[in-house]
Amino acid sequence: ITQDEASGGLVLSEAANIIRRGRADVMITGTTGTRLHAVKSCQHKLWDTLAEGPVAERCRPLDLDRRGEVLAEGACTLILESRAHAESRGATILGTLLGTGASCVLDSEGHANEQLAVERAARAAMQRANVTAAELGHVNAGASGHQQRDGYESKAILNVLGDSAASVPVTAPKSYLGSAGSGSGLMEIAVSLLGLKHGVVPQTLNFHTPDKETPLNVVSGEHLATDNKLFLKTSVTRMGQSSAVVIGV
Repeated sequence: ITQDEASGGLVLSEAANIIRRGRADVMITGTTGTRLHAVKSCQHKLWDTLAEGPVAERCRPLDLDRRGEVLAEGACTLILESRAHAESRGATILGTLLGTGASCVLDSEGHANEQLAVERAARAAMQRANVTAAELGHVNAGASGHQQRDGYESKAILNVLGDSAASVPVTAPKSYLGSAGSGSGLMEIAVSLLGLKHGVVPQTLNFHTPDKETPLNVVSGEHLATDNKLFLKTSVTRMGQSSAVVIGV
């Protein structure tokens, strides 16, 4: 499955459906991506806005003064299996995939609508998981620090959360990891899973000034202690492809 940022959520959905159909007990799901190869870096310099400034503060997802993306590479693998199989072998269960959603939105001329794609994918995942916005412990956003694209995703999250937007925490793991394309989604999910294992929602690095146009409840300054271990993960590509998953720990 090669749909850039949306790949992680899509491979989880495909693997889970194979298990649900009884075609496998265990599925190995993995994604990998790099934007550090010289040719790829040149491509992204043409396609996207890349951040400049002090290295430690270049990546500023969701911040009003965000400067652009920071290129990266990475990979992650998650093992999916039926609960019965996991329990029978004494596996350490990090989380349960409760619902998935996907959407691709473009107009007749091929222009992407990232906001609507994220909204549709997130609502589908939450509906399949049978959870409401008020029940979420946090949202794990795919925000990269891009001036325009962070805004699209933020508006979608605001619309999905509705009246719960002020209370549901939001974190953006790319502040640690940078933008690794297809490799990003599963890595970001792993950040939430490992954080919740320690009872926290990881903070968003370099977040100092809220964006008044998209007033999300961004976790910043320090990790947020929590006992609510239900989260929504959103991802979207510049082509308007989006995936979302709801996971409970």
